[in-house]
Amino acid sequence: REVANNKALKGESKLQRRNKAKQIRSQKILASLENRKLFEGVNGAEKIITIVPLTEDCNPQDAVEKLFSSAEIQQLSGDENVVPGEPSVKNYYVKQYKSNLKVIIPDLNNFLDILDAAKVADYVVFQLSGVSEVEQDLGEQIIRALELQGIASHIGVVSNLSQVHPKEKFQLDVKQSLESYFKHFFPNEDKIYNLEKSSDSLNVLRNLCQKLPRNVTWRDSRGYLVADEIDYQDVNKQYCELMVRGTVRGVGFN
Repeated sequence: REVANNKALKGESKLQRRNKAKQIRSQKILASLENRKLFEGVNGAEKIITIVPLTEDCNPQDAVEKLFSSAEIQQLSGDENVVPGEPSVKNYYVKQYKSNLKVIIPDLNNFLDILDAAKVADYVVFQLSGVSEVEQDLGEQIIRALELQGIASHIGVVSNLSQVHPKEKFQLDVKQSLESYFKHFFPNEDKIYNLEKSSDSLNVLRNLCQKLPRNVTWRDSRGYLVADEIDYQDVNKQYCELMVRGTVRGVGFN
């Protein structure tokens, strides 16, 4: 309190300010450890990754394959024979970082499906093209809609720079142009990762596995989950029960 009995209180002493700062720091460390516990270990919750291509020539399945090409992974669930461009949800275990990832490729022909997939994501990976510009009616509309909806952590990648020129030094101008474009929408992101380079793909995978995602306040203050299993169970001849299984996130359900 600053005022008591209409009299101004004395300012805090140096010891009080130091103790207050120490308490705030301890609370932040505890909160960070609690968040980290959620994802740690073999049985930890999956970090949800949504791949969002911003041009029509981007292949999200190709981006996923290049992302995991430099690490030892184990696919836990999901159809292995996915048609390129088709929506999919797959669970992976990255042995190198002991982390579980759930990778979602939404239905790119359904705008609401893209918004829903990004809504539950811990990381949204935006896929750009080295040979095609982002169209205002497609890519920019997606970015602006996700900004207005609220977005967690995000990363920009490109997976076809070799189509610009086979030599890396001739790809730099295009890569810098893409970085400038991406920074226009996300000022805190000043780098685009080239998934054709094993070092870049490994850096993206390390960030996804080891960094804690940003919070989205309106989402985390409610309970939500991505369904891993959906099943109907007969209770009697009149009705069935819908069983939805998954890892509950946010504040949970009552």
